[in-house]
Amino acid sequence: IDVDIENIKKVCAELPDLVKEPKGVLPVLLEEIDRQYALARQRGVYLAHIDIDKRIEEAKKSLNEATKDLMNASTDGIGEKLVSIKKELNEILSSIESETADFNAVKNISDEVARNISEVKYLLNYINTAYQKDASRFDMNEANVSVEKADNNVKINQSRQIALLRSFDHNELPASKIKEDFSKLLKEVEEDNKLLSGFKKKIDKNSNDEQRARTQLVKLQVVL
Repeated sequence: IDVDIENIKKVCAELPDLVKEPKGVLPVLLEEIDRQYALARQRGVYLAHIDIDKRIEEAKKSLNEATKDLMNASTDGIGEKLVSIKKELNEILSSIESETADFNAVKNISDEVARNISEVKYLLNYINTAYQKDASRFDMNEANVSVEKADNNVKINQSRQIALLRSFDHNELPASKIKEDFSKLLKEVEEDNKLLSGFKKKIDKNSNDEQRARTQLVKLQVVL
């Protein structure tokens, strides 16, 4: 009898706090997941890899089982089960929010890649034009290998950019994966951009030095 009384006291002490989760906190969390999930799907965010429907179904099943146990005044192991359900639901929500954020970020990164590729093309044309006019003036022999490599890179990188945008537009891969690949691509294109910008500065400096020298020569001729 004493044991039964202690068990009853234990259940009475635990029930109020345990009931808060299945009756309040967890349903609200499920509603927020449903809302975010619907918005993400409406925008076309790739979520297949998260397996949301199956995970939500399993979480709801566990929650229903825990609720039935509580209604029967059975609290053994329920606290741990509710913590596990809440953790799973929070992970699902976090995954949806993360993929949505990456989905939003892809546009900005792809635009930055496109801008850098355009800049690389401009620099290549600028450098090649200057070199073709008079290679000896700019001492570009040392840059030939690097410029040729950058010229080859820009063709490859543009193809990669198009392929990534196609995967994104056709909803073929998670935005997190596409963002990661775009970030790597951006870094590589920026490196070529930086390298070619250095060569352009060298060309401009040599041109400016020559122009100043000509100006000084004209002034000297006038004086003489």
